[in-house]
Amino acid sequence: QAKFEQTMADFRETATNTLRATFAEMVDHIVERLSGERKVFKNTLIGNIKEFINDFKALNINDDAELADMVEKCNSILSGVDVDTIRDNDKFRQNIANSISTVQTELNKMMIDRPVRKLRKVG
Repeated sequence: QAKFEQTMADFRETATNTLRATFAEMVDHIVERLSGERKVFKNTLIGNIKEFINDFKALNINDDAELADMVEKCNSILSGVDVDTIRDNDKFRQNIANSISTVQTELNKMMIDRPVRKLRKVG
């Protein structure tokens, strides 16, 4: 029973870490594409993260409140944002990048503070 409970705890931790890492990668990519020199980006840059945000409640099987807060912040920032407006308006583009970079900073702190476990082969 103890081994099963440990396996389940490892699974929950892995699921949480994977969800956080996936979201962090998306946020990193948005910040990288929108910050600094003007870079070309596809519509999927915003579309993919909006899809993640829409699916987040179903994906958050461990009720990660910290990550839910970050997802909600990102949702607020991107709510009603049009990809063409980001492309056409440099000031708006920079504002979006700056806002999302605050989420990025908080996500990075969450990822560093979290203990990392080595995965072990079961079976």
